[in-house]
Amino acid sequence: MNITAEEIWSAVRAIREKAPVIHNITNYVVMNNTANALLALGASPVMAHAEEEVEEMVGIAGEIAFARSRDRGVSNSTSSTRSTASPRRTSTVS
Repeated sequence: MNITAEEIWSAVRAIREKAPVIHNITNYVVMNNTANALLALGASPVMAHAEEEVEEMVGIAGEIAFARSRDRGVSNSTSSTRSTASPRRTSTVS
């Protein structure tokens, strides 16, 4: 799969035009980097982890991103949380 610079810039422009709210479920190690990367792209990241907030966030956010850490020694209390809420769109980042 070859991705061109033009395709990348087109995607960045689309994100900036849309300025989506993106609910991120990440571990605490990558949380700040993930938020900063999304801000740089023009998105509005939300890093809500509380189980009580998930359903409300799904209604607000246009996207949900799950990030899996390659560092298996990193854990947090939300790693086993399961939600019955249905996001409009999800992305998983390894």
